[in-house]
This record gives sequence, structure tokens and C-alpha cells, in this order.
Amino acid sequence: VAFKVSGNALGAEAAALAPLLGSSRTLVAFKMRRAGAGPAEIGALGDALAGNRFASLSVIDLSDNAVGDAAFRLAAGLRSLRAGLLAELKLVRCGVGPEGMEMVLLAAGTQKNLLELRLGGNTLGGRGSQALGTLLPQAPSLTALDLAGTALEPAAAFGPAAASVDPFSARPEPRALQKLAELDLSGIGWSLPLLDGVEACGPKLAALSLAGGGDFAMLNSAAADRPAFLQRLVAVAAARPGMELDLSTADPAAVLLPELLPALRSSRLLPPSLALRGDGQLGDDGLVALVGVLADLDAEAKESGTPRLHSLTLSSAVPPPAAAVSTWGLDDLNALALLDQLATDPAGVSAVVSRWQLALPAGTERAVAQRAASVRSLMRLVTTADGLAALKCGGGYRSLEPDGTCPAADGRSSTRQRAAPSYGVQLESLFRFALPKSSSLTLLDVSGNNLGDVGLSALGGALKLNRSLRRLEIDNNAAGVDGLKSINLALKGNKKVHSLALPDDDISALLAAAAARYKRSLSDELAARQLLKSAYGRGGYCNHAVKQRGMAALKSAKQEQARARVAKDKLRTVCASLQASVLRNGEVATITAAGKNMRAESKLASEASKSAAKAQGKADALREANKEKVWLGRHKLLDAWVKHAGVLGKRGHDVGWFGEWRRAWGKPYLNPAALAAVQKRMPAAQREEWEALVLGAEDTFASEETLDARVQGLLQEARMHRSQAEFHAAEVQYHGMLSEKDPRAEAPPRLEAGIVRTEPPGKERPGQFGSGYYTNWDARRNWIYGELRTAMAQPPPRDYAWKGAAAELVPAAPAASAPMVSYPKPELPRAEAAVAKAVAKAAAVPEVSMGTPVYTATAVEEDAATAKSAAAFATAAEPLPYPAMLVKGSVYEASAAGRVASRATSGPPPAVSPTFELPAAPAAPAAPAAQQAQQAQQVQQAQLQ
Repeated sequence: VAFKVSGNALGAEAAALAPLLGSSRTLVAFKMRRAGAGPAEIGALGDALAGNRFASLSVIDLSDNAVGDAAFRLAAGLRSLRAGLLAELKLVRCGVGPEGMEMVLLAAGTQKNLLELRLGGNTLGGRGSQALGTLLPQAPSLTALDLAGTALEPAAAFGPAAASVDPFSARPEPRALQKLAELDLSGIGWSLPLLDGVEACGPKLAALSLAGGGDFAMLNSAAADRPAFLQRLVAVAAARPGMELDLSTADPAAVLLPELLPALRSSRLLPPSLALRGDGQLGDDGLVALVGVLADLDAEAKESGTPRLHSLTLSSAVPPPAAAVSTWGLDDLNALALLDQLATDPAGVSAVVSRWQLALPAGTERAVAQRAASVRSLMRLVTTADGLAALKCGGGYRSLEPDGTCPAADGRSSTRQRAAPSYGVQLESLFRFALPKSSSLTLLDVSGNNLGDVGLSALGGALKLNRSLRRLEIDNNAAGVDGLKSINLALKGNKKVHSLALPDDDISALLAAAAARYKRSLSDELAARQLLKSAYGRGGYCNHAVKQRGMAALKSAKQEQARARVAKDKLRTVCASLQASVLRNGEVATITAAGKNMRAESKLASEASKSAAKAQGKADALREANKEKVWLGRHKLLDAWVKHAGVLGKRGHDVGWFGEWRRAWGKPYLNPAALAAVQKRMPAAQREEWEALVLGAEDTFASEETLDARVQGLLQEARMHRSQAEFHAAEVQYHGMLSEKDPRAEAPPRLEAGIVRTEPPGKERPGQFGSGYYTNWDARRNWIYGELRTAMAQPPPRDYAWKGAAAELVPAAPAASAPMVSYPKPELPRAEAAVAKAVAKAAAVPEVSMGTPVYTATAVEEDAATAKSAAAFATAAEPLPYPAMLVKGSVYEASAAGRVASRATSGPPPAVSPTFELPAAPAAPAAPAAQQAQQAQQVQQAQLQ
């Protein structure tokens, strides 16, 4: 059982959860992140956990709560857990000091199966660091360690084993960090002992964060250790091609690059995955220098066979552009010439601006040239580094304010947006000239760069030629309908990009602007109608000039209102089409990888079956061993009671009641029922004499529960592996079905755009106020005024707001319990048609012609055997997001039928079975000729319908 209350402001009420921790034997996960709990509430939880001898907690998450001094009481609760039970301990930003962290880490020292330990935001200091050094060798399975901003002392945590803070424990060597996959040391000053800990990690380390520690404050002031530190760090990164190295730091251009670039050149090694995130402080000059060195080293690595550059993250690395030069209106030759001249001659940029007649603001020429050099260096890297798979050049531009409002709705841009670090529209040269030539880039992140429609149009043009990209991120780029339409048109022919989240912030901003435009048009319409009313006086007098101005204003307001509605509808239509293309691409990717996935699932199913058999065998062997141990102990218990009765008899006590109970019991052992019976017969005057034996028997029975818990754990493990084997076997069937489909025949699904059809405010029904001469003009005018004022006071229609693609874009014909990919097309192969017919016959439902199979979410009518098999299949073999019901014509129906038939003929099915072979159905008796003619006529009529 898992209990999750994260994000709820419980406050003092969190103490009410103490009885849960103090009594539950089945609770395995307790997550109470950001619950507003204080030291008193956390202490109450720790006390309750300490009093629960049978606690089964494996996951504890109390992050973002004010633990403080209550860490001592929490440590007492952790000590009470059985050794090896705890798997995840998360206490991020809990305000715990060195003494508290010491106690928590020492309490967790017995948990040899610890997988995740996240302590970021607390204070370790010297004592906590020594306790961490004691814990690490005792947790060989640790995969994630978060020590960000903990004031860690690396020499105490990662250095040679010194005197332990626990005099009864010794730290074995070497450190056991071989399975570590994630290590976060952000905010920890760089030092050589810190690097010792990094080097002790095994080859599985995939993410290493040293962000925020690159000021070399802990290295020698003479800078003698800096080159050695960086060269060793680069060597560690080069030895782990799958590890991302995050060296983000404040002012990297002045602090990090002067030391890092010489270290890269001298070592001639390349970190395969490098991240430098910042607040625009790397700058264009620093980016050009860094990317240039990386490109040179990648070219050398290609010749020497050493690891090459695989991933580069330069998010928010450059300041916002002071001005931008777009080459979108130039042909390729002139665009490249302009870019090269700006990038190669920053000193003579004024001449270049004059030659090309660029209208740049005064004082921005050099900034434009520097940005052109940055883009040019990225173009060189993308075209030459043919091993580069991921490029993340995100920026800090946001289309929405932090409170969700859109400043662009009224034509303004906030100071925060103008000052956000971003690459700007000049990045369109990268899309135009480098991206089509790349054959290795699979991930491109250009979100937050204020590209506009020009940049996204260039990206759409690149997607028409590039066939390597799989994932794309484009949100927060001030996108318009034209830019999104360019991406959509590109994906009509590009079936490779299968991961593209809709730019929700940009869409929200556009809809907010359309909503503001709509609201203004209502105000303008009301003012125009009031102006028209003022043009008429008594006695039929009409001021025609005022009337003409009013009519023109009314026409303009109505047109503006229509433009707002059209813009909103057009945007939603484009978004639905774009999302449908992405879904189609995801379907194509699934079909293309079906064969590979089927082999992988078959291997997993085989491994799960072997693991289940192994766990079952261990459980059986352990149960037999426990049986002998338990019954031997119970015999000894009764012998002890008999001896004690003899001793008491010699002392003159009346123990006749014991002899009577023993004759009535008649068995040579003692069990819990017998203990309860003998306690009932025991005289009150002798209870003190027998108390020690009673307590000993209770302890023995409690220890038997511990033995049985181990057996039950193995049995549960076997059941879990069997469920996994069944699930992977069903996946084999699923991917086998997909492998027979033609990816070229996949079409985008039809999605509802979420457009709400409403009548404009003030549009009356025909004859509502009379007609012709009998029209009540005053009532009509007042009603229109009232409708406009009501519409102005209320929010615009709901389709002017965007809730995200998941909530807005739904299938046009929704089907309940849809699987991860859509069901197969009506054209089924012959084997699947036979399986579906067998299912229909076994379930006693009318047979359906396989020319038009049923794909609606209608449950199959089942007999007892089929229902039992379907329930087991749905619960054990199909965790979410798979459907919980069987659907006619789907692979799940075929799988269930195959399982029923296989069990009926040959017992349990094998763990992996690519196809289910069903026994041949008995031939149906021949029908009379008249009946055959009637059936043929019914089939013909059904086909015509």
C-alpha cells in the first residue's frame, strides 16, 4: 500500500497520520512532500514509526517540510525498520543540521538495499560527512545520491577510511558506488577529494552535476591544482560515454573557460555529454571559443577512435539579442555570404551593415556580429560532428508571465521578457543551412528563444529535409499561426518526429490576445451603437454624418469581432492538425520498432519466468526448512513447560491442572491455540511462576512470523515475476500484431479542435421584436445593449482559453479504454481472423464477419471459464495504461482466447508464445439451401448498408 499526500497543506494535521505509521504492516510507501509539516508533526511520525515492530516501509519522502531538530526522532523511527527494507529516503530542503543528518545517516546504515538517498538543501558539515562516509560502503545498491548544497566535506565522505563516528562500525574499502547512476554535487566547491568520490563511481554513472562549484574557491590559490582537477575530470567524463557532465557556474566566461579550454586542449579528450546552463553569462565570445574547441576535438576523436561528442546543452548561455538580422528574405547564397561577413569581421561590421543596407539601431552592430558568430559556430558543430545526437539551446524567454497572464495581449512586452537570455531569430540560419545536413541529431531543444514566425518557418523548412530528428521542443518562442502552420505542413511528410509537445504557452498567449481583441470589439460595438442612436433626433431628424461614422464604427467592430473568432478557430484547427501529425508519427515509430520490441519483450518474458521459478523454488525450500525449525522449537517449548511443571510440583505447588490440560491436548508440541488454552486453565495464583515461559512462547511465535514473512516475501516476488511474464507475453502478441501493419498506410487521427460555436452577442431571433412597421425598436436596442454589457462583464467563450493538448484535443470518435496505440485496421491477417472467430464461438456470441470487425468498446459476453481467464488477464497481465476490458477484434481478446484454449488443452501456457494456436473448431452442420440463400441475402444487405 502506498500513501501519498504530497502538495497538501496539512500543517499541524500531519500529526494525525502517526497512527498509520504506528500500526500499519502493509504500508510500503509514505510520501508527504510539501505538506507544511513542522518539527512537532515530523517528530510524532518518527515516534510512531519507532513503535511499529512490523513496519514495511520501503519509500519515505518528507522533502520540503521543516524537519529541523525532529531529525533525531525520525532517526529513531528509521532504526526500527528491519535491515535491508528501506529503498528510498528523500529529505530534500528539510532544514536539518549536521547533528541531525549524522543521526539519520547512521540510522540508515543498516539498509543495505538503499537505492535512492536525496539530502539536498540540508547541512552535512563534518559530522554528517563522516556519517555519509560510513553509510556509502554499506549501501552497494545505491543508484541516486543527491547532496546538492549540503556543505559537504569531501575528504570526510569520500576520502580514505578514517576513525568512524560510530566506534562499533568500520568502513570497508573500496567505496561501494559501483551502481550509482545519478550524483548531484551542485553547490559543492570543487576540490581534489571531491574528484576522488567521482572517480570511485562505477561505469553506470549517467548524470554528474558539479554546477555552482566552479569558482575554484577550495583549490589552491596558486592555481596549481586547477589544471590537474580539470584534466582528471575530463578523463573521468571521457571514460563514461553515457554520462552527462554539468559544469554550470556563475560567470563561466571569466571563471571557468580560461581553465577548462586549456585542459581540454592539453588532454586531447572530449566529454561526450557536456552541459553549461546559465543566465546568459557565457556570452557569445565564450560560446564561440567553447564550441570551436569542441568541434576541433570531435574531429580528432573521429580519426583516433576515442569517444566523440554526443550531447551538448547550452541553455540560456547567451544574453538577449540587442538587435537581430534575419536572412529569411534572401536566397541561400546571399544569406550565407551575409552571415559569414558578420561572423568573420566583427571589427568591420559597420561596413557590412552599410554594404547590405541593414537598418540596425545605433550601437547594436557589434552585438549582431557576435550573435552571428555564435550561430555560425553552432552551424559548424552540427554539420561536422556527425555523432552529435542532442543539442539543447533553450532560452529564458517566456510567452506568459509567472502568474499566467499574457502581456502581449494588449500589445506590450514585459521587461522580464525583453531581458530574458535567448538566441533570437538569428537561430533561423542554423535551421536553414545546418539542420538539413545533419544525419545524427535526434533531439533539438530551441524553446524559449523568441524565434517568432520567421524562426519557426525556417525550422519547418528544415524538417522537410531532415530525417534524423525524433524529438523537438519549440515552446515559448512567440509563435504565431503561420509558424505553427509551417511546422504542421512539414510534419505532413516527415514521419520521423514523434515527440513534439504543443507550445502550450505560445498558444495560451495567442488565445489571450484573441480574447482581448474580442472584448475590445464588444466595447467598440456598444460605443458605435450608442453613436448611431445619437444621430437620430425628434421628428425624424437624422444627422447623416454622425450616422455614417456610427455605421463605419459598427462595421469595424463587427469585423474585428469576426477576426478574433477566425484567428481563434484557425489556431485551434492548426493545433489539432499538428497534434494529429505527431500522434501519427508516434504510431509509425511504434510499428517500425515492433519487431525489435517483440524480441526485447520475449527476452524479458523469459527472464521473468526464470526469476519466478527461482523465487518459487527458494520459497519452497525455505518453507520446508522453516517447518522443521518451527516444529522443533514447538516441541522444545512443551518440554520446557513439562519440566517447569515438575519443578513446581516438587516445590509443593498444585500442578494437576497442567496434567489435565496435557492429557486433553494430547500432542507433543505447543502452538498458539494451545498456549491460549493453557493460560485459561492456569490458576491466578501461579501466573507469576509461569510468566517467563509464557513470554518465551510468545517470543517464539513472533519469531515464527518473521520466518513466514521471508517465505511470503519470496512468494510475492514469484507472483510479481509471473505477472511480469504474462504481461511481457501479451506485449509479444501486441508487437507481433503491430509488425504486420504497414507504417506507410497510417493516417493522422481526426481530433476535435475544441471550437465552441456561439452566436455573437446581440443577435436576435427573427421576429423577436416584431417585424416591419410593428418592430419595437426601443426594446430591440435596449436588449442589444444589455447583451453587449453582459458579454463585456463575463469572460469570453471557453475556447479562448487553452488548458493544454491533453485536455483540449480529444479524438473525434472517442473510444473507452484505448491502449497506447490504436487498434488494428479492419484488414486482419488470416490467423487473427481465425482467433477472433474462435473467441466468438467460445463466448457464445453471434459470429461477426471479419470483413467488418467490431472495434467499439463493448465487453465480450463470456462463459465462466472465459470470464475467469479474462479477469486474471486484465488484473495480472495488463497494468495501466492498458484497457481493463476485452475489446472485440483486439489483440487482448485474442490473447485471452489463446490462454483459455491453451490451458484447456495443455495446462498453463509457456512464458513466451508469439502466437496462440487454438484447436480447430468443429465443422458446422450443413444448412438447408433455403437457409443458405436467406443468409447470403442478409450478408448482401449488411454490406450495402
